[in-house]
Amino acid sequence: MSDFTIYTDGCSLGNPGPGGYGAYIIAGGQITELSEGFRLTTNNRMEILAAITALRTVPLNANVVLYSDSKLLTDAINQKWLISWEKKGWKKSDNKPVLNKDLWLELIPLLKTRNVKFVWVKGHAGNEFNERCDILSKTAADKAGNNIDRFYEDSKQDDNLFSIPAPEAKMDNSFSWKISNDINMVISKNQEPPIRLYQKNQSIELSEETLLKMLSIIKELNNEF
Repeated sequence: MSDFTIYTDGCSLGNPGPGGYGAYIIAGGQITELSEGFRLTTNNRMEILAAITALRTVPLNANVVLYSDSKLLTDAINQKWLISWEKKGWKKSDNKPVLNKDLWLELIPLLKTRNVKFVWVKGHAGNEFNERCDILSKTAADKAGNNIDRFYEDSKQDDNLFSIPAPEAKMDNSFSWKISNDINMVISKNQEPPIRLYQKNQSIELSEETLLKMLSIIKELNNEF
């Protein structure tokens, strides 16, 4: 017999996009509802975060049955994917990195200190508690405002940073990056300022602050510059 019965759900409007989670917790005849929204996140992140947030409210060693309509979440536990990912250095069977590692690492200690059974429930199939969580998560997403899923947004910035194409080396020891169809960034030790943007061969004026930020980024990408 469980001490706590928990239903969770997560959503992302656009995936990625504004998202939220909802949790419905039943214990001793008392009901607790939890929800929170974020301006940019994914559906899977909200599904996992819903479980994390709900389990954090449960005391140590409690018996819990957690219902979720996320096959990723329930299978990660029941099929022991989570154990396998951790043993393999957070790589999947296809050797690709496991997504949302930050959240899985938050979930693991909660599972070790509580007796949790995960049960998959079909979404949008008339289960009143699952439907309630769906409403909670979507309402939270709609009201997310400027609340930030920090890890996700930081990881997207890193993706954008390191997707910069390789530079074209010039005869004058400068480097040119094609930023878009008609904009190039040229970096050279022999010009002042060392970074310039050109649109259709016309120099684009940049503030000193912007130039310094751009130079800092390029130095990180190419320590030899």
